[in-house]
Amino acid sequence: MTIDLHDWAREVFGKHERRAESMEKASIESANLALKSLLLLNGGACIALLGFLASVFSSDAQYADKVSALQPFISALIKFTWGAAFAVLATAVAYFVNSYYARGLMAYDKSFEWPYVKSNDQADREWRIGSRLNLAAVLVAAVSMGMFVWGIISVSLAY
Repeated sequence: MTIDLHDWAREVFGKHERRAESMEKASIESANLALKSLLLLNGGACIALLGFLASVFSSDAQYADKVSALQPFISALIKFTWGAAFAVLATAVAYFVNSYYARGLMAYDKSFEWPYVKSNDQADREWRIGSRLNLAAVLVAAVSMGMFVWGIISVSLAY
């Protein structure tokens, strides 16, 4: 029984395409989970602080006394809000990361001769852009987490 090299090449092409799809799916799922968590942390903190501030401002105490005493909480609310905004921005950047990585993998040259799948300039360029965007998404997500931690520290140092 002889092996048809074209059939062998097609099998390699298929494995390469499935690998690209699998990597893209795993990357998207991981990024989504991390970014949803950041949005939940910062957004939940905003909602909790808004509820707290609403209950304080609805009490009978003087308005001027409340504003000065609650300034650390208002400052923390601003930090949590920025943290949520950075989480949304990181989500948008993560979309482009996945897009560029997938385009890079799909741009590989395919041939019926060894190596059946080979990188090229376009694939390398797409991958480099994806890598840079990946770094940007991680940094923006880290800023989001930093805003959450900074907000928590602000509230804890208030009293």
